[in-house]
Amino acid sequence: MFSPVVYSSEAEHPSTSAVDDAASSEKVERMLGLLHTSRAAHVALVGHHILPLLLALLRRGFAAVYGVRPGSPSSDGETADLVWIADMRSEGELDDALRIARARTSEKTRVVVEAATLVGCDGLAAIRDHAVRFGFCVLRTDRAARRTVLAAVPRQAMAA
Repeated sequence: MFSPVVYSSEAEHPSTSAVDDAASSEKVERMLGLLHTSRAAHVALVGHHILPLLLALLRRGFAAVYGVRPGSPSSDGETADLVWIADMRSEGELDDALRIARARTSEKTRVVVEAATLVGCDGLAAIRDHAVRFGFCVLRTDRAARRTVLAAVPRQAMAA
């Protein structure tokens, strides 16, 4: 025989997915406020735990959103309007992510790099140094959010 279990709504903790949804929605809102990105933009998310961000973007009406995992082969090099690099843990992964981003950039593409999860280095300074090596320039750094916005240096300017 089963006995009913009664849960008090006051004692229940939010599920992990609810917390992820709320945190991801907040991150997406901050990023959209920073860049004023159109819902028609093609967005490439690069990182490990990007599904909550991908779903949050889809909920806001973005139709062209896809994810790429660093270190994994990626067959498509479609140009993106926004490349969002999140959840990098090391400088090696940052290099991989920047290489992926560079393959998807045009003159109008913006690259947002989250430094919060980088360990073993000064995140924002490391992002700047690595970005220059991969042909990006820093447009803006938000120290409070530990986020950097990059733009690709035109390939002709890099060759000069």
